[in-house]
Amino acid sequence: MQEHEARCYQDREPRQRHEDEPAQAIDEEARSDPAGKAKPGRALDPVAERAEDDPREAGPQEPERQGPRVADVSEAFDPVAVAPGQASRVDSVDGTFLAQETPAPSPTRPSAHPRRNELRPKLTAKQQALLALLSIVMVVSIFNFNVKSFTQFRSGQEASSSIGDPQRFCDRVGAVLSCRSWLTNDVVGALADVLTQSGKARDAAYSQPAAQVAAQLDKRIADKDLDPRTYIRLGALYNLMADVNRSSLPKAETVLEALIQLAPKWPESYDALGETYLLEGRKDEALGLLRKAVEINPDNGVALWMYAFPLIWTHHEQEGRGELEAAIRHYDYHNPNDLKRLVKTFYQFKDLPRAIQFEEELVQFEPADAAHRYTLAILYKASGNRLKALEEMQIAAQLDPRYGAAIGDFQREGPQ
Repeated sequence: MQEHEARCYQDREPRQRHEDEPAQAIDEEARSDPAGKAKPGRALDPVAERAEDDPREAGPQEPERQGPRVADVSEAFDPVAVAPGQASRVDSVDGTFLAQETPAPSPTRPSAHPRRNELRPKLTAKQQALLALLSIVMVVSIFNFNVKSFTQFRSGQEASSSIGDPQRFCDRVGAVLSCRSWLTNDVVGALADVLTQSGKARDAAYSQPAAQVAAQLDKRIADKDLDPRTYIRLGALYNLMADVNRSSLPKAETVLEALIQLAPKWPESYDALGETYLLEGRKDEALGLLRKAVEINPDNGVALWMYAFPLIWTHHEQEGRGELEAAIRHYDYHNPNDLKRLVKTFYQFKDLPRAIQFEEELVQFEPADAAHRYTLAILYKASGNRLKALEEMQIAAQLDPRYGAAIGDFQREGPQ
């Protein structure tokens, strides 16, 4: 600060001497004219002298400068005379020092001064503990809603893709159910669909994962879940599990009867319970429920499919075949179990072209199965196409040598 004031005073001395010269000349003129007849500054500025005698002689007047003006240079330059929040500057026209406002430092802006930082309030031990607790809660929340959910979703995908391997599927299902998140219900529903659509729930090797998935669905219903899809998934899963354990049928009946109370206008509830009644041997009650489902929605492929076969089994073949043809147009039968049922049914109708059509689809679905190739050879032979029959029999013998003995019979008969 002292160095700054010294430089300011050093800069002021030459300017002060220059500004004092006209004043010294005026003082000398005043001493030479004690009566005061001669006006100060008249000899120095003749034009100004004529303008005082006659105002018309004066030229255009310079407009008065705006803003604060300081007469005393030393007062304007004195840093002590400048108020806080102001800074002095030199006027570019006449060298007058003016004071201008400068923005005051913000009270909220952090200061680089070390003592200012020392005055900041510090957190108490209680506040630090609360902040640490909030941080832990935030991390746990992020884990539950993001990382944990993503992990469970990936495990569910891996389980669905491993449906062909019972042991791996069982392990994956256990990993999915051990990781609880907001995606648990969706992942469990997807696993139930995989078990029912693939028909693996009928296999004893999948009894454990099927029971685990069924227990999760049953828990959702006990927790007052009103989603009809939960009921229909559990009922369909119990119906398939009945092939291994017949005690699943009463459970399926209870769930599906509750579904009819929950969704009385939903046709899937009637055809699912109708399937349960068919498995229990209650054909008349099953036909009534299936007919009700078709009446609610005539385009319901599942109801038409379930309704057609009991009619055929009860010797209402003509009516049942009509319902079956309608079901084929609306029902997704592209799985081994339904294709086998179609082949058997149309062979029973002695409709060999349709039976061959569905058997060829079954071979495309499982081309490495020797039994499918042998069945297709028998159908070709029954239809009179021995060349195709021999070709399919040779493929069956390559896949399974046990079918090699039947090739000789085909060759001895020869093509027709």
